[in-house]
Amino acid sequence: QYIYIGLRGLPRVVRFNRGSETIDDDFSLGGDFVFGNYYAEDIEVFPDDPFSIAVARRIFTMLPYDAGVAIFKNGIMEPNIVSSDWQNRSISFAIGNKTLYGYYSNDSFNDGLNKMTIDDDGIQLDTFYKELFTISNEQIEYSNGVLYSRRGQAVDVTTEHPTFLGNYDLGEYTSYGAVEPADSLDRIYFGTHSFGDPYYVKIFNKSTFDFLGEFEIPLTGSNGEFYDIIKWGDDSKLAINIKNATAIPSDGVTPGHRIVIIDNAPVSNQNISHSDLHQFKVYPNPTIDNFIIKSSS
Repeated sequence: QYIYIGLRGLPRVVRFNRGSETIDDDFSLGGDFVFGNYYAEDIEVFPDDPFSIAVARRIFTMLPYDAGVAIFKNGIMEPNIVSSDWQNRSISFAIGNKTLYGYYSNDSFNDGLNKMTIDDDGIQLDTFYKELFTISNEQIEYSNGVLYSRRGQAVDVTTEHPTFLGNYDLGEYTSYGAVEPADSLDRIYFGTHSFGDPYYVKIFNKSTFDFLGEFEIPLTGSNGEFYDIIKWGDDSKLAINIKNATAIPSDGVTPGHRIVIIDNAPVSNQNISHSDLHQFKVYPNPTIDNFIIKSSS
């Protein structure tokens, strides 16, 4: 129904109505009197409320750059937030609208996990789990009691203390990736890219960790990075956010941040060649900088 876009060129979040194909909401994330405006580091739409979102905020004029997690309902921020001290770099809802997990990163500690609770007044920290992830600088997504990371890690959060389940074999790649579970297909998508190599989406069986196939994204660019993968409509429709990329074949637009819309992602053991590019639509970034995207159901 809606796609929320956290802009980086402007300190705003906008809501795109997929039905009317218009921006129907536009709001600020607040700011600091000394260090300036807050931007969206990550956005999660409430599972049962497309008008409400959780935002992990950041700032560009200080380090560490975290600016706390806040809840926004129709663009209005709730009063209680989780402090920037807990450095939530990536967030993901569990079942329902009451529990939010946040990936914690700090040079002084091994990377961990924050469990946060949401109520009518906003959000508060519940529990911190230290030394949980074995690879740093993660992005997380939740599905059926498990948190999945963009580097292929799976963590069970149904027990009193989360348990590491294992890794999906993504091979060797150096750039940051992206992850998106597809529950109805029992699949999980990973965006991967090594410097100088093509952009790939790799597909695994979510339950068994078995590799099913991969397809190449029609973009090039040695300094590019996957920013995010989201589903839209159903589990075979994807929107992918990639920065510093050029279309193949060239569309005459200089390298920049792109949204790739995939109408029908493969779900079996097959590779997609450039002859299948009719499945893809590549869009240049309409802002002056990169942005993040998240979709409601």
